[in-house]
Amino acid sequence: MYHKPRDATRIIKVLNSNTKYELEEFNIEDRIEFFLELRKVLTNNNSMLQLENKCHNLEVQIKKFHMKFNALH
Repeated sequence: MYHKPRDATRIIKVLNSNTKYELEEFNIEDRIEFFLELRKVLTNNNSMLQLENKCHNLEVQIKKFHMKFNALH
């Protein structure tokens, strides 16, 4: 499964160093459009990872609160 930002950066560098004809072999006709779309996907992926981390931290805090609340109850 692919989800590592450094892998994405490496892929971008490799694709960016390819010629127009090499990119056409990958069915990439418009280099700029492709990279803009790729950047959107990576930005959304990073946002989702940050959101997942925040949710996890909130869950941990809620569990701690429940434990303290149950002890008082």
